[in-house]
Amino acid sequence: MKQTESSQNIELNELLVSRIESTKIQEPNYSNLDLFLAFEKRIPGSILQKLVKSIPRELVMASLDLATEDYSKLVRRKTLTLKQTDNLYELTKIWAELRMLFNFDENSLNKWIDAELPILEGAKVRELIVTSTGRAALREIVSEMLSGDLT
Repeated sequence: MKQTESSQNIELNELLVSRIESTKIQEPNYSNLDLFLAFEKRIPGSILQKLVKSIPRELVMASLDLATEDYSKLVRRKTLTLKQTDNLYELTKIWAELRMLFNFDENSLNKWIDAELPILEGAKVRELIVTSTGRAALREIVSEMLSGDLT
């Protein structure tokens, strides 16, 4: 697939890291084709070292459906798989949304992900955040919290 003149060169590594480091998160509006082309390039395993500075390591690894013990091997990989790249893209996206919800207070966010919230009927945020369906449910809850509609 050839890149069109209108498509942008997306640096996926920079986008993922900016989501967890920046306090002025403004998600760029990329076309689906631009994202597809960026995903095709994949990301290096070494990006995990930056991600785990903000997102707990066990969450990162669970979102990749891997054991925490596999972290060192994964960091050394030249590129992650397409599925792993996609999972990290989605994980950092929801993490950025949660950071904004908590006004970039990482300590409060990290406590909240382990809290038993009545709205989750016994599940914890850390269980939801590692799957695509869980992230979708979490996005709905965050949206309700931000709008004040949570009952």
